[in-house]
Amino acid sequence: MAESLVTDTSPVAERADCCIVGGGPAGAFLGLLLARAGVRVLLLEERRDLARQFRGETVAPPTLALLEDLGLLDRVLAHARSRSDRLPGYAPGAPPVPIDGLAPGTRHPYLTNVPQEALLGILHAATATAPGSGCCTRRHGGCRLRQTRCVTLPRPGVEGAS
Repeated sequence: MAESLVTDTSPVAERADCCIVGGGPAGAFLGLLLARAGVRVLLLEERRDLARQFRGETVAPPTLALLEDLGLLDRVLAHARSRSDRLPGYAPGAPPVPIDGLAPGTRHPYLTNVPQEALLGILHAATATAPGSGCCTRRHGGCRLRQTRCVTLPRPGVEGAS
C-alpha cells in the first residue's frame, strides 16, 4: 500500500517559489530535489490517487543510488516485488547480461520492480514534509492559486523555438 498523499495548505500555494505540474516520477523527483535544496515547491497532481496502470515499474541502479542518497531506499525496497542482477538477452537464445557489466562500480548492481503507486507515494510524502513545500491532488479537493507567474516555452518547430 502506498503512503498517503499530503495535500497542500493554502499558505504553501501562496508562497511557493516553484510549481510543478504533474506528480509522476519526473515531477516527484524534481519536486523532492528542489524542496531539499530549499526551494518552496508546490507539486500538483491531477489524479485523485496513484493506483493506476503505469508503463514501467523497474527501478534501475542509478535511481536506486539516488534514492539511497535521499534516505528513501529502504522505504522503497520494502515495496519491491522482484530483484534481478541480470538483464534478459536481446536476441533469441542469447544469455542474460549481468548488470554489473553494464554499470561497473554501481552501488546497487541490480534492477528491482516497485509499484509506482508506492514509489510516488513515498516521493510525494517526502516533498510535502519539506519546509515550505506541499503536494496537492484532487483527492483532497484540489487547490487554488491566487496569483500565478507562467513561463511559456515554445515547442520545437514553432517560431522562436530552437
